[in-house]
Amino acid sequence: MYVVFRYAEQKLVDGAPGGHSWGVSDPVAPVRPEAMRELVREYVRAVHTTYLDHVAHLPPAVRGALPLVAAGGVTVVAAAARRLHLVATTDRLPAPDGPEVEVADEHRGIAWTVRFFDPSVLPGLGVLADDGPHDVRRVLGIADTVYHLTVAGGGGLTGHHAQHSGVALANQHAKALRAWETPRCGRRRLGHPPW
Repeated sequence: MYVVFRYAEQKLVDGAPGGHSWGVSDPVAPVRPEAMRELVREYVRAVHTTYLDHVAHLPPAVRGALPLVAAGGVTVVAAAARRLHLVATTDRLPAPDGPEVEVADEHRGIAWTVRFFDPSVLPGLGVLADDGPHDVRRVLGIADTVYHLTVAGGGGLTGHHAQHSGVALANQHAKALRAWETPRCGRRRLGHPPW
């Protein structure tokens, strides 16, 4: 089980072949919960700032129709199951209770909060046979998603990877918006975009 925010199941190695020269076995070095939460917070911040900076050149109405901007504020649920899932949602979540942790952030006038869940906070995450996106969202009770990223532990939480994710999300959302527009007359179809 991959429990990110509470317990580190990582073992130090003695430098035997196959281990890293700095004495840590794969996949993730032991990290205190607070440090892991800060790492995830920085990753989400890098995804969002990259996304918002990447779309800054678009016309205001187009930029305003993109999911991360149009939402006006999202909650990013960091759910540690077998893998780490980052689910941005517009669903309203109740105030944090007991051991739940929440941190707020903002960039270019767009605010978000990051909420942290692992099996010690939400036991259903620990009993998933498969931690596919649909199953994780079902356990969280989330219906409306702006995005759902599955992130590899360890090296997958770097700013570099976050920037790639931010650009990819911005491009994916812009492409979906362009596909939704009516090409001949340049006007948008009636209704809501396809997200």
